[in-house]
Amino acid sequence: MMEKIKDGKFEVHEVKTTIKEYNAGDLPAYFKWECGLNPWYMRARVKDGRVVCDQIKETYEGLEYGFSTLGSTFSTSNKPITEDEWRNVMHRLVKQLG
Repeated sequence: MMEKIKDGKFEVHEVKTTIKEYNAGDLPAYFKWECGLNPWYMRARVKDGRVVCDQIKETYEGLEYGFSTLGSTFSTSNKPITEDEWRNVMHRLVKQLG
């Protein structure tokens, strides 16, 4: 968004949004981002006292494993999925590696 300059001055605003407050006991949590033909699957979990966000991407070449940010994982554009759906995609990833 463009800010109007008045008397040679302009304002900069920062927007902070809390999507939802979670408790560590709510984790692991599983999400899916539908991006056309190649969905991304995400899991937020606690490891060594920190929240870690795993990510599995479906690509044209197969599945890719990596990590995601907390904000991306809990984005409102993602839909919650079941642990079974996460395990199914993990199983496909392990089969691909084998």
